[in-house]
Amino acid sequence: MCCHVRRRRFKKGKVFLVGAGPGDPGLITVKGLELLQRADAVVYDALVDTSLLDHARAGARRIFMGKRMGQPSAKQGEIHRLLIREARRGRAVVRLKGGDPLLFGRGAEEASALRRARVPYEIVPGVSSAWAVPAYAGISLTDRRLSSSVMLTTAHEASFKRNLTPMRWKRLARGADTLVIFMGLSRLADLTRHLMRAGLKSSAPCALLYWGTTSRQRSLFSTLGRVAQLAERLRFKAPSLLIVGRVARQRRLGRWWHPPGLKGKRILVTRPRGQAGALARLLRARGARVVTAATIRIEPASSYKALDRAIYAISRFDWLVFTSANGVEAFFRRWKKVRPGQSLPAKLRVAVIGPATRAAARGYRLKVHLSPKQYVAEGLLQAFRDKRLSLKGKHVLLPRARDARPTMVQGLRRMGAKVEVVEAYHTAVDPRAARALRAVSANGGVDLVTFTSSSTAENFVRILGPGKAQKIAQRAVTASIGPVTSETLNRLGLNVDIEANPSTVHGLVQAIERYFN
Repeated sequence: MCCHVRRRRFKKGKVFLVGAGPGDPGLITVKGLELLQRADAVVYDALVDTSLLDHARAGARRIFMGKRMGQPSAKQGEIHRLLIREARRGRAVVRLKGGDPLLFGRGAEEASALRRARVPYEIVPGVSSAWAVPAYAGISLTDRRLSSSVMLTTAHEASFKRNLTPMRWKRLARGADTLVIFMGLSRLADLTRHLMRAGLKSSAPCALLYWGTTSRQRSLFSTLGRVAQLAERLRFKAPSLLIVGRVARQRRLGRWWHPPGLKGKRILVTRPRGQAGALARLLRARGARVVTAATIRIEPASSYKALDRAIYAISRFDWLVFTSANGVEAFFRRWKKVRPGQSLPAKLRVAVIGPATRAAARGYRLKVHLSPKQYVAEGLLQAFRDKRLSLKGKHVLLPRARDARPTMVQGLRRMGAKVEVVEAYHTAVDPRAARALRAVSANGGVDLVTFTSSSTAENFVRILGPGKAQKIAQRAVTASIGPVTSETLNRLGLNVDIEANPSTVHGLVQAIERYFN
């Protein structure tokens, strides 16, 4: 999903009550996504897919204020005070709520509190689980052959107690062709018994739908008289939606959606922000629950003097060698400042280390003359030999990270090249990663940790400390993008369970799929 917006900042504080959709992060509205990208603070609920937080800008505060039955939760008044306080500080606040903010989501209470406090607010409706979850399970709530009316209700404790009178139960049982009940799992046996006493037959078709629209989706199709017993036997948990009515038997939409291959696996992505998206999207498309903790941050070079000198004197180089997409981006950012509007000399030949680097180079309309079969420094050096490209006396420019491995430089020099190494950028520990990694540990860990470079591995250990890093890695599967990263992981005392071949993001995802399937 992509949304190109102009990231203007809000001039004064305001709260946006935004519906995040029913669970599938692709179901957030375009307006909701735009506001998320511009917000100063995001206050989110327990049922929000946390991958949506990756769309928030780097400096935005991310504040969890979720409510889950049976677990310690923030009081509603605390949430009201937080929203008001953040807005009065001049911040644009997105209150990100699962489904639609007004449908059993306490959005009306929060809007009322904001109105009383004279805090500007806006409501951005979302796709509700009331109809999205049944749709993903193949159920149409209305069908002119079966159902022309739908009733939505909640079995939340307060509402459940209000509905205990026989008259209210009769209204629920007979008020519509299709009944949709939220938050009913914890009292499912009582709920179904009351509905049968109120007039519904024990043979009435029903469906219990768990974590609909997500990779964890499970569907139980039964009857009103048996559903509670089956749900207990099959260990259904909240959040689950109960559908009662003939539409639950028909499933006329068919099995159009199937949870993908990595269904339910919790995977930690440690790539830098801005690069984690591609890997996260591929994993989510296969059903994984992705947690991001960018262990490295791409920083500008400590000094651009050497790179600028090389750019001024570019005509004296025979080869321009890129060992990462970051190197390509950093080089051309300086090129546009030093030689705006000019092209690289026609005689200059370009070598890249792999597909991502080649794609970045082609994004600047570069012709790539050499790319290896094995996407590591050793592979590129071998490609020069295989193509019998003599480097004796040739001038090679190598813009790269400050602390990159010496393998490429040493190999080129042994082949007779005159290599000029210039710092184009450097990597640093992302200070936000510590909080994210602590949250991973507190929330039960992950099934798999991915490492896409030696830097991500080194900073993972640096942030957590060797003991905690090894503890997380021992409990989870460890996946490496290639032999160089694997070597670093082994040196740090972390076992490698999966190694990508080829050493690309796509190769890594395929290797993970093969491992689990």
